[in-house]
Amino acid sequence: RAGDVVIIDYKAEPTAETAGHKIDLSAENRTLLLGSGKLVPEMEAALVGATAGGERTAEFKLPDDYPRPELRGKLVRLRIQVKEVRERILPLLDDEFARDLDHDSLAALRADVRARLETQTRRQAEATFRDSLLRSLADKNPIPVPPSLVAAVAAQMEKQMMEALSIDAGSTRFSEEVRGRIHEQAEFRVRTSLLLSEIGKRDKLEPTDADVAAKIEALAAERGAPVARVRAEFDDAERRGSLVAEMLEGKILDFLASKARVTTAAPPEKEAPPPQTH
Repeated sequence: RAGDVVIIDYKAEPTAETAGHKIDLSAENRTLLLGSGKLVPEMEAALVGATAGGERTAEFKLPDDYPRPELRGKLVRLRIQVKEVRERILPLLDDEFARDLDHDSLAALRADVRARLETQTRRQAEATFRDSLLRSLADKNPIPVPPSLVAAVAAQMEKQMMEALSIDAGSTRFSEEVRGRIHEQAEFRVRTSLLLSEIGKRDKLEPTDADVAAKIEALAAERGAPVARVRAEFDDAERRGSLVAEMLEGKILDFLASKARVTTAAPPEKEAPPPQTH
């Protein structure tokens, strides 16, 4: 039922529509939350009422953007072995529950959750603004970029997507449409990186040693860890270089934001509801 957690193994079986094709749809010890809306509807329906040790079958059509064009829209069948079914039992929201989560009271827990949500919302807004700023910068400065560098970044992005989707890169390639979108994103990344680097040099925005030290202290405070331990983490040249690059980008974006003109778009007007008839 919705809310239960199931642990399953599954593997694709050939159907009349996929005969002769190898389908890389399999997993072992996959943990799923029923009712989360993240499963293929047919797969979720097949698991409703399942018990440990049972076997279920789900059939569904592969999406139109499936990486392998020859399998798009084809009917596939999954053989599912149900290994465990766990019922989620929600605890009472009281002070005792809050103390189990290292808070003095339920009120303190709620205040902490509210603060975390506000921080998350602020960071999402900052990320949206950052992307808008970079898009504007790239659009207004369409400098040529090295094709070899774009190709290298695109290849790395494809590899990361393959790994995230558990796709065998040796036997599968993304469609030309998907690869085209990846190439556009790679070109955007390279162009903005070159532009930001040039702005940083021109306006002398490189972080100083004092800036880096302050950032490490802030990270330590955020993690609740000793400053010496966090400082030791960044003694590694590669990690320190990544931190400096991140700080440089932040300083440049702050610099650009200070010069940007921000306008707030009015929300779209709601359409009047249709007249009711009786």
